[in-house]
Amino acid sequence: MFQDKLIEKKEAELALATPILTTKPTQNNLLYTGSFSSYIKNELSEKFGADNILEQGLVIQSTIDPKIQNIALTSLRKGLISYDRKNGYRGAYSKIDLDYELETSTNEYLDFLAEKLAKIEFPPINNIENWKLAIIYEINEDNVKIYVQDETENHQATILLKDLLWVKVPTLTINNETGEKEEFLKDITKPSDIFTIGEVILVSAKKPNNFEYYNLEQIPEVNGAVIAINPHNGAINAMVGGYNDFKTDFNRAVQAYRQPGSIIKPFTYLAALENNIAPNTIIIDDEVRMQKEDGTYWVPMNYSEKFYGPTPIRLGLEKSRNVVTIRLAEIVGLRKIAEVIKRYGISDEPLENYALILGSDETNLLKVTNAYAMIANGGKKIKPTAIEKVQDKYGKTIFKRDERKCLECNIDNLAKNTNITIPYIVDNRTLVTDAKTSYQTISLLEGVINRGTGWRARRLPKPIAGKTGTTNDSFDTWFVGFSPDLVVGVWVGYDVPKTLGKNATGSSTALPIFVNIMKKVLQNKSSRPFKVPEGIKFMKLDLNTGQRTTPTTLKKNIIFEAFKEENYNKIFNKEADLKNEKQFDSYNTIY
Repeated sequence: MFQDKLIEKKEAELALATPILTTKPTQNNLLYTGSFSSYIKNELSEKFGADNILEQGLVIQSTIDPKIQNIALTSLRKGLISYDRKNGYRGAYSKIDLDYELETSTNEYLDFLAEKLAKIEFPPINNIENWKLAIIYEINEDNVKIYVQDETENHQATILLKDLLWVKVPTLTINNETGEKEEFLKDITKPSDIFTIGEVILVSAKKPNNFEYYNLEQIPEVNGAVIAINPHNGAINAMVGGYNDFKTDFNRAVQAYRQPGSIIKPFTYLAALENNIAPNTIIIDDEVRMQKEDGTYWVPMNYSEKFYGPTPIRLGLEKSRNVVTIRLAEIVGLRKIAEVIKRYGISDEPLENYALILGSDETNLLKVTNAYAMIANGGKKIKPTAIEKVQDKYGKTIFKRDERKCLECNIDNLAKNTNITIPYIVDNRTLVTDAKTSYQTISLLEGVINRGTGWRARRLPKPIAGKTGTTNDSFDTWFVGFSPDLVVGVWVGYDVPKTLGKNATGSSTALPIFVNIMKKVLQNKSSRPFKVPEGIKFMKLDLNTGQRTTPTTLKKNIIFEAFKEENYNKIFNKEADLKNEKQFDSYNTIY
């Protein structure tokens, strides 16, 4: 700058004499993109070749939103830790021999602990929570004394019994009826129930910058993934491929193919709506018996193992009733439903059987989340992408995600003409369904939140729609939900499939993670409702009967149902022609 005469000589000398200070990055300003980085590299390799992306000096602009990415990662880890704690404490990380003659209060003993602890390697995880390793050297009735390994200074600290209330230990009991051994989790009464001297554990400070008291921690065995997509263009705003996302060898958001369970159900209802089946149509929720090739019968059951009789299809989706969905599929036809599932990109070759309707055909989180994004955007086809723009080393743009043309955007024409035409962008996205069908599906999925299995998302003060998913024996749990401008999908399960527990559902495991993400992301966003397309008319109905409300209809059961105009006129003009309420009752279609 001095040579270019931009500053004086004294300023240059002062700058040269001033030492350069470096600042260590904090957890708050780091961006964790392990799985996303791996995914974008693969996408670039497909577009430009593996050698070109490493040798041609390409400049990549990604679609990631740093705020959403970090929120998604921290929310997933928090949710997995919370679930893992419900299944009890699995024991110490390691153990060392503390057979030493000196008193535990002496400096020599503390040096001995430091030496032992320094030999224990910290687990290979992205330590966002700032956990520490610690050795247990004293166990009392109401507390545990630990020696904590810290980057700056090792120190003594305490874990209180009251902070171990989450810790439960597996205990065997005998079932009086079957005589078989059963395992249950038992509360501890004192620290010695779970700890012994010399155990190495993971801990975290109870309060920031206060290192006197600590909490016990453990790395969860369960895993999960999160995807966040802009529904208008398919831009991937966040991708978290697992609890330990900095290890990119396995991206669960893309590479884990699992059964989707009930999150596949909305596409059966969408197929029905496409075929002009009205959302207040009554389906009989009763036993279904389907004969298999071997002569045995398949009898699908609801999660509650109960049947509920005449049920409007809206209520069937809100409560995620298996039997209603199966009977609706019989009406619509498996071929049409399979075609919808293929059209939305969930499966390339879906099997045309009734197990498909309940989510037996494996898929991944990215595909499912993108399918919901096409519902959210009004039925426009989008392809998920991690790349916004690519430029070569000379600054020339060689790829853009947005290929739409802006008419009347020519600068030369604008300079020459005084009669300026307002520029506009041509929307060249193809349709996967019509806007009216898409909105009706959104309306049903809003009901899932307001009255159904997605009730935990009611606390979000914004318009939200979505669906829970739970597979047989709770091997996989899901939630995919959206606001008008963001779609978030969550999957929770074990890498080696096994049950998450008798009471584990998409509502109890995946949905809380979604809620935590959306609460933070939408905090300062406007509360814009879902757009209602032309050709939709609303009617005030009773949720339980699918018919007009009466003076006796409870307020909680009053809904405004969305009808396509042609269905609305057919149903309610017919109603006006009927002579009495009994005739109208018989008109309301029942299957």
